[in-house]
Amino acid sequence: MKLEKLKELNEKYRSVAKEISVLGTLNWPDMAKKEFLAEVEKGNYRLPEFDYTKKDLSEKKQRMQEVVDGCVDDNEPEVEFLRSNAESYVLALEMMEGVGTERVTEISKELYGSPYETLSGYKATSLAAAKYFLEVVASFKSEQEESESGEMTSQELASYIELNTNKVFRNNEINIVIDPNSSSRASVSSSRVKIRDNTLFKKYEARQLLHHEVFTHALCSINGAAQPVMTCMEFTSPRTTATQEGLAQFSELITGSIHLLRLKRIALRIVAIDMAIGGADLIDLFKFFRKHGDESEESYLSAMRIFRGGNPKGGIIFMKDAVYIKGMLEVYSFFLKSMRENNMNGLYALFSGKLTTGDVPLVNRMMEVGSVQMPKFLPMWFENIHHLTAILAFMQFATNLDDAA
Repeated sequence: MKLEKLKELNEKYRSVAKEISVLGTLNWPDMAKKEFLAEVEKGNYRLPEFDYTKKDLSEKKQRMQEVVDGCVDDNEPEVEFLRSNAESYVLALEMMEGVGTERVTEISKELYGSPYETLSGYKATSLAAAKYFLEVVASFKSEQEESESGEMTSQELASYIELNTNKVFRNNEINIVIDPNSSSRASVSSSRVKIRDNTLFKKYEARQLLHHEVFTHALCSINGAAQPVMTCMEFTSPRTTATQEGLAQFSELITGSIHLLRLKRIALRIVAIDMAIGGADLIDLFKFFRKHGDESEESYLSAMRIFRGGNPKGGIIFMKDAVYIKGMLEVYSFFLKSMRENNMNGLYALFSGKLTTGDVPLVNRMMEVGSVQMPKFLPMWFENIHHLTAILAFMQFATNLDDAA
């Protein structure tokens, strides 16, 4: 394909991708949470009622389909990569059009998988892995609460993020804003960290925000946008979600930023999907998360995630939470294999934009012809590759020690 045509398709893809907010379409109104939790405080369990605002997405879907139709040369890695991502967005748009119907269940399963799929490289399914992990967590008798003393104010968190981002980014790629009117405690885009004023953050939350959101999601977006041709790599398409979330969680693990309760919650959400498939409604899942130690608001949000695009009565299930354990194990296996084979180019490629581990061979081919370059930025933890190698080697040793007997 001629470079001019490739750039045209790339720009068309970008123009549509930046307009698509899957979760923004599927999420429930905030009023539903307020009404539900207000009733719970009174001792009542009453399902909230609301209607979705239907959106006409036909024009966006047509434009993205034009990208798919334009990607006709299977022999070029740029074309294959662009087509695969565009196809996953077309599916996502169909899911968004089907909000409130079984199409959400059907398409989200196609995009993200299900709890019953076997994990790549393992015999276990995501559901079996989640249940086993919960057994492992239960076997740890130590206190599972945050042991660090003290909390950070909004201003202290902003200073912490700024100090560390300045060590990686050179030209103020990330702006830090303290906003008293922010609806979320903290949010991160590829250009901004927004922190709600007059809010306290635990120290492990600060580290998670830095390594998960800034030094993975934002960093990969910035690297993707900086590519000479394939600037489409700035955006996380539905098909890249598992790898991107897996990489973010892997970064938490490798930097000592992850929290046992966070891992537990990931496993609980997979079990909750299974419950929802079996007929559970919002109240059932809310009680399930409360039983396992979550506060009321967190329990509501975890339950609501399972039914996004559906309704509190259940029956329509959004499968995205099935990707988290799958993605983390996929990234761990990728790092382990790459280091065994001394394939550092593959590891560098993983940070060049938003992609899957399976895309790395394509990206390496793109690097050979110059349509993709090595990542502009790398997270701090990746610089100490000897430390990372030692951790992975010991984990492999400990896991397979019986093989030496």
